[in-house]
This record gives sequence, C-alpha cells and structure tokens, in this order.
Amino acid sequence: MTKLALVRENPHVIDGSKSGDLDLKCDVCIVGTGAGGAVTASVLAEAGLDVVMVEEGGYWSAADFTMREKDSTPRLYQEAGTRATKDLAMTSLQGKAVGGGTVVNWTTSFRTPEDVVQTWHDKHAVKGFAYADLVPHYDAIEKRLVIAKVDEATLNANNRKLYEGCKKLGWAADTLKRNVHACMQTGFCGLGCPVNAKRSMLVTLVPDAIDAGARLVFRARAERFTTKGNGVEKLEATLLDDAGVAPTGKKLTVTAKRFVASGGAINSPALLLRSGISDDGRVGARTFLHPVVGGVAVYYEDIFP
Repeated sequence: MTKLALVRENPHVIDGSKSGDLDLKCDVCIVGTGAGGAVTASVLAEAGLDVVMVEEGGYWSAADFTMREKDSTPRLYQEAGTRATKDLAMTSLQGKAVGGGTVVNWTTSFRTPEDVVQTWHDKHAVKGFAYADLVPHYDAIEKRLVIAKVDEATLNANNRKLYEGCKKLGWAADTLKRNVHACMQTGFCGLGCPVNAKRSMLVTLVPDAIDAGARLVFRARAERFTTKGNGVEKLEATLLDDAGVAPTGKKLTVTAKRFVASGGAINSPALLLRSGISDDGRVGARTFLHPVVGGVAVYYEDIFP
C-alpha cells in the first residue's frame, strides 16, 4: 500500500473545498467511505471498474488527531457530535470523515454470529448466501485489518476486575478481537488514532482503492440521486468549505452505471428518501432495503451485469 501522505497527494483525490464545479463519469459511484463503502470501492477498483467515492467529511490523518475533543469532535462527527433524535432523547455519534465511522470506533471486531445470519434469512428475507459463504470473506478482511484477539496480559485494571469476577462466578469470559496493530492504548480511539495503530478504512481500504485507480472527492455532501426509468442516473452533491459545514456554492455531479449508498443506517435512508426512492415505502421504515452486511445498505441491481 502507498504511504498515506502520498495517497492524499494523488491526483485522483479531490478536496471539494478547493474545487470548482465537478462533472464526473464512472462505472460505480459509492457514497460513503466507511466500513461498507471503502471495502466495496477497493474490491471493485481492483476488479478493474472505474470507481468514484464521495465523502462528506474531511481527509484527516494521525497528525490531525490531537487527542483534544475541541479539535476532533467537530472534524470527525456528524453535526459536531450533536446529532440526536427529534425529541433529543438520544444522541447519535456518527462518524464524518474519509474512513467513516471506522475512524472513531473503538475497534472491537467480531463476526456476525451464525444464528443472526440465519435470522436475517428466516425473518427478513435476506437470501442468496449462507453463513459458510461469508467465512472466506471474514478471513480475508480479518487479515487485511490485522484483527486479532486481545492478549489477556494487556487488560487494564477495570477490565481485569470484570474478567476475574466472571471467572470466579463460573461464567464464560474471554477477551475480544480488535483491528489494531502496535496499539499504544492511548484511550483516544473516539477522537481518531494518533499513532495509526487502528486499522481503520482511512489507512487500509481507502488507500487500497485509490492505489487501484479509484477516485475520491471529499468534503462533498450527497444531496440526491436523480432517477431515470427504474434506475439511478446521477448523484448530485454539494461541495463544502474546509470545515466541512458551509456550502462553497460549487456542485458535484456523478453519472454512473451503478450507485452504492453506504452512508450508514441514518444517512443512506435519508439520501434515498430525498431522492424519492422509497422501495415501496420500506426505506426509513426499519426494514431491509437489500441484504445488509458489514454496515452497508446497497441500492443496486447487479454491479456485475
């Protein structure tokens, strides 16, 4: 993989805050660069497709992660960490950066349990694959993200008390797996890893995709898809200032053969609803659009016709 500093200087990486109007064409346009979008982009770009990734957030790196909330929260979270339900009863800490939520998550990584996959199949009509079909993909992504079981010897005092208490009660207890390499246990995962130990999409699959020829436009807010017949024809997006908040007055239009909405469980349905895409009223109604694996909600026919 090319070093991150060189990836950011790649001519295929466009900072929307410094750009004029853009009109791009590609095979596949992917909205979002988190766990779903980055994986999709890297796989398709490596397969030879022309891919454009669109990201609302900024392209930050370890040098920008100061471990200070006043710096990182406005940069890395939707609505500066204030996004909430309509009644303000619950806050939603949703990532907004190249790398998406993986930049600010706490790295716990585990495979979807087999019984959950079966429930999706039986109760939610998520068909077309069985748990066994997922195993080689789990193996591959775990290798790429250096996902490994936490060594018991590294447990801090509070986690060790919990672990030992469970053991004394006769309960099954074990350490989890994390996607880290040479973790220094700074405790600032939620503000961006200051030492690049976290194997987020920022330092793994996004650079992989760009190395394979994918393009990235960041600080670009996806507004709506425009449809033609039964399909999506274009994505319309607004370019944002260097704070990733105010529109610059410039626009991005992407015309593609296929589109992937990978903005997470909140932004993807919102994008589809703004676009007049309801999937017979199911969008935003807490039901599946299509098979949802790894946090990506996909609106597509078949990427490979």
